[in-house]
Amino acid sequence: MMINFKRFFVSALFALSVLPMGQTAHAQDSGTVVRTVIAEAIKPAFDAFAQSAIAANQSVEALCAAPSTANVLQAQEGFRALVTSWSHAELFRIGPLTADNRLERILFWPDRRSLGQRQVQTAIYKKDPTVTTLETLSPKSVAMQGLMALEYTLFGKGSDALSGTGGDAEFRCQYATAITQNIVVISAELAKYWSGENAFSKRWLSPSATNPMVRDEIEQLSIVLKIFGDGVEIMKEQRFSPFLKDSQAAARPKAALFWRSNMSIPSLIGGIEMLDHLLANSKLDSLVTGNHKRELSAVRFEFANAKRALERAYANGETDMKTVLANEETYGQLNYAHIVLTGLVSNLRGPIPNMFGIITGFSSLDGD
Repeated sequence: MMINFKRFFVSALFALSVLPMGQTAHAQDSGTVVRTVIAEAIKPAFDAFAQSAIAANQSVEALCAAPSTANVLQAQEGFRALVTSWSHAELFRIGPLTADNRLERILFWPDRRSLGQRQVQTAIYKKDPTVTTLETLSPKSVAMQGLMALEYTLFGKGSDALSGTGGDAEFRCQYATAITQNIVVISAELAKYWSGENAFSKRWLSPSATNPMVRDEIEQLSIVLKIFGDGVEIMKEQRFSPFLKDSQAAARPKAALFWRSNMSIPSLIGGIEMLDHLLANSKLDSLVTGNHKRELSAVRFEFANAKRALERAYANGETDMKTVLANEETYGQLNYAHIVLTGLVSNLRGPIPNMFGIITGFSSLDGD
């Protein structure tokens, strides 16, 4: 009898990919964890992001109506608050955020070879009228309609014109207004989606053999664990690695996300705070006992270490990335935070999911 070794190998690999959960973990408990994650983290994060988007839009419109240095500063602070709320919400890259290019329309990053930045610069240089209204901006390239484009209009070269009047100031302000209106629309869609039961959450909360998304409680929990694994890996690979490099001499401050607005490190702190909040309130620890509880506590301990190192990098009140990276002590703090995240990636991709009967054999960021 001939054996189809390829089919045998695939079947065996699938069987090994899901391990039986501990006796303390039941389908009802898994459902409680998911409902808690939605109620305590996902919904509040997208609600806050939507409110921050409205506030940012209002501050930009106020600037356009009455250009002044004070109103420029107010609009810039509105942007920073928006980035902070986004640093919490962006971790939930599931369901609606990954549909209809919403994620990329809000944050086009990484921007390899600065292609997106050049599109924004060209639009401003040529005063392209199609970027000044919501209706004509939203169908354009995703790189031209989100946070990176907004940061450039408010902080990039030529943004000092915003405090005055004239063609440059008026155009730049109209573009910034269209961007904030676009983010208001997208964020409102996300907040509404998570405000009640939706197609994604319904499938997530209803594991069954006929549910192609979640067949059992293990797959139900795997989505929660994926949020943690993806979150720390995104911070390590897409936030830290581009600017930190292998040595202080090789560090690239302008490769840091949000370097123009001095929000590079605050956005990292925001992400870590949300992951810690999620772990503290998710009730995952109710599914395990003994040493496994201590392993979850150890993850929170490392989150605290990373956050503390990032805060120490700001201890002298300096927020400019060039200055922060040029200082040996603050570079060392950032490097330490990066090392902590490296360890967390390994832990949250392997031992922690394994505790719940989940084996993760690949990163969802592979190929990015």
